Amino acid sequence: MRRIRTLTLACFATMSAAFTSASAASVDPTSPEAAILLPVQVLRSGDAGGAVAALPEAQLAEAKAKWESSKTNATASDTKEFDAMLTKILAPNAVDNLMKEIETKLAEFHPAEVQQKLNAISVLLPMLIPNDAKTQTAALKAQGAMLTTMIQDVAAWIGTAGLDDRAKIKTALTALVDGAKKTGITSAADLHALTFVQALGKLPPLLAGLKKSLSVFDLQVDNFLDSVKAVPQGTGDQRTLNVTFSAFGHSHTLPVEVEKKPDGTWQVSPKNAERLGALGALAGGMSAP
Repeated sequence: MRRIRTLTLACFATMSAAFTSASAASVDPTSPEAAILLPVQVLRSGDAGGAVAALPEAQLAEAKAKWESSKTNATASDTKEFDAMLTKILAPNAVDNLMKEIETKLAEFHPAEVQQKLNAISVLLPMLIPNDAKTQTAALKAQGAMLTTMIQDVAAWIGTAGLDDRAKIKTALTALVDGAKKTGITSAADLHALTFVQALGKLPPLLAGLKKSLSVFDLQVDNFLDSVKAVPQGTGDQRTLNVTFSAFGHSHTLPVEVEKKPDGTWQVSPKNAERLGALGALAGGMSAP
């Protein structure tokens, strides 16, 4: 399974890079907020053609080179496992077969227990926020509160989503399988035969299938994407975006660092990893009881 993921991610990672540089009429592709809002808009619309059209020539050449490299570096073992996965997904009785595999795991899955564990984490998490002035910045405290709320919201969602509902699971699987079939890709060889631009054209049905499957469990991806806003702060080649979004009925704000690239476009800065690390440190290695 790890090799399947490696092959799939290697092949499609460069396509995701194109989405990050896609153009949209309402967002200036050279603005700092474009680092967040452009990929959001492309995910919302599924406009792969717009993504390609917006890529600067040098960046398009780089993306094409990475795409070809990902195909060249795929091992025989990767290809074999990828083909086996597609054979399973594209079989006429794929959904029924997948349901049989899931049935064995459903017996061990108890949503109420997961819900209780998440609620326990949400109670303990605020106690782990450092109280000393040196480490308890306003941003860290606010993000810790946001994380607590989101954990509580996820726990509430698990209690009502029907994650163990066989009918819902089958409907969700049907959407995913249909999306995969609509790509027309039946083997690794089919995928490798595609140019970068052709491969981008295969993403919309996959994305549509994913959104449809998630909606079965009351997760409306497009509503979330529509809620995302970004306002830049500061000057220079490094800025902070105040990103707001709505999830599970609550509004949140998250600061995101962005930096200007040599080609004049903006990207999310690696500095954000430090902030995420600080949030992770709040848990202090805590595991659910």
